[in-house]
Amino acid sequence: MRALLLVLVVAGSLPVHAEPRIRGVRSVDLPRPGAERTEPPRLVLSIGAPAGLGPADFQLMSTEDEAQTFGASKVVPFQDSDEMMAMIVLVDGKVRFLGDPEPDPVGAEPAAPIPGLWEEVRGSLDVLSRVRARRTRVAVWVYGEGAPAERLALGEPALVNGDALGGRKEHAATRTGGLRRALEAAQGRLATEEGRRVIVVIGDGTDTLDEVSYRDVENELGAASIEVYALVGSPRALDARAVAKLARLTRATGGALFRAAEPAELPAQAERLLAAVESVYTVVFPGARADDGAKLPFDGTEHELTVRVKQEEVGVTVRLPRWDWPPVAPPDPGVRWWLWLLLGGIVLVAGVVVGVVLLRRVPDASRR
Repeated sequence: MRALLLVLVVAGSLPVHAEPRIRGVRSVDLPRPGAERTEPPRLVLSIGAPAGLGPADFQLMSTEDEAQTFGASKVVPFQDSDEMMAMIVLVDGKVRFLGDPEPDPVGAEPAAPIPGLWEEVRGSLDVLSRVRARRTRVAVWVYGEGAPAERLALGEPALVNGDALGGRKEHAATRTGGLRRALEAAQGRLATEEGRRVIVVIGDGTDTLDEVSYRDVENELGAASIEVYALVGSPRALDARAVAKLARLTRATGGALFRAAEPAELPAQAERLLAAVESVYTVVFPGARADDGAKLPFDGTEHELTVRVKQEEVGVTVRLPRWDWPPVAPPDPGVRWWLWLLLGGIVLVAGVVVGVVLLRRVPDASRR
């Protein structure tokens, strides 16, 4: 079975979204009553794919019968859409990630500087502040051992930049990062937001607990249609197991993970992450064709469909409601009216003829 979501992007040389992603099924719209012959059903999908694509680049087909192929009738890039978006950026606040060049002394001896990605994280936030400004609200939450201590209100993207980190010493005492709790807090905050909802994680991918599992969080985020993207880096070697868990979470929610091989690469990977967030299309496919009677299997059950984006393919499972094609054409009301008029005239004439015949057969009483 074809993969449903984007594979993990780990190397800076790989193109953004080498494979398309299905962000979700927006709707399956049946024709309005009375318009079955002029309006086909529509499948509206949200698809992540490279920038610069149009209707000719998208096709939809049934995996049960690939001869039933339908081209896109409409494609709207996210940048041009009126869809609202709420985005929360979660930054790992532990000192072993952000660093502290002047830690407090231990006893009489000065403490050695703690390396970190403070400047690189600030630069990455500056990049993310350039996300589409129209109908978009963003917040930065710095998390530590528990959920973010201060859950900032969502505001204009331009205001969410490197300065949102605050002072470096504010995080010097944070020893561990509770990523799972931060994700749960962000999900709760986004639950009330309309439109597209996105979480961006910036950190080294580790959690307070080494054996943390994101399976239930993954299911809840997926059910809420919240996308998770991750930007990972570290002044030390990354924990491969932790990064793999986070990568699974991003794939399952329609996002992607971007890894900086060196700390200095973090802002460049943030550019790639921003392109991934914005390279999303709302694509409308017809589900039937009137010219040859072709249609998708509208039988009230789930079906696996295939979306082809240029030469790449990705699968998506969609419940197709029951719908008959071609519909039974209703009688023409104009013809029906004339038929009734003709029938009424025939009955009326027949009645007059019968009446005349009966009257002629009645004997005249005056002749007796």
